[in-house]
Amino acid sequence: MKTCSKCGESKDIAGFSADKRRAGGLRADCKKCSSAAYKKWRILNTEKCLERVKEWRESNPDCAKKITREAMRRSYAAN
Repeated sequence: MKTCSKCGESKDIAGFSADKRRAGGLRADCKKCSSAAYKKWRILNTEKCLERVKEWRESNPDCAKKITREAMRRSYAAN
């Protein structure tokens, strides 16, 4: 059991993400709190996120095309 630094709840170790920089090898905040914080950051920094994705797509065109093709294939298969 480990206590989350954000919500203060005691949770099983499976509820925390790995972080090799920490002494215990786990993040201080639980996966749920970490996810919520990242979602909030993405909303507040939408332009920065979009710019980062655009730069990645431009520097990795083959991989970006492959990912797009796979996503399209999945969406057609779902319909």
